[in-house]
Amino acid sequence: MLDFAPPASLEWVDLSDNKIAKIDNVSINPYLRHLYLDRNLIEKVQNLCSNKHLKVLSLNSNRISKIENIDGMHLEELYLSDNKLTKITGLA
Repeated sequence: MLDFAPPASLEWVDLSDNKIAKIDNVSINPYLRHLYLDRNLIEKVQNLCSNKHLKVLSLNSNRISKIENIDGMHLEELYLSDNKLTKITGLA
């Protein structure tokens, strides 16, 4: 489980290859711009909407089947290759 409260000035986080299964309690961080969670065990994208300044989210090679409730995020880049996607909703 990713339960991560980054330092206030952190802009770039790469937590790829860590066997993370769930995104939970990712704190609001006004500086966080890039979050990489590639090659983990994530099945559901959740608890990220509070990070309004996140520009790049990479979730390649996980177990994600659907993406929901990420509307309101101002992503410029979203990477989802090599997942089990069947449904995507809430993209602006």
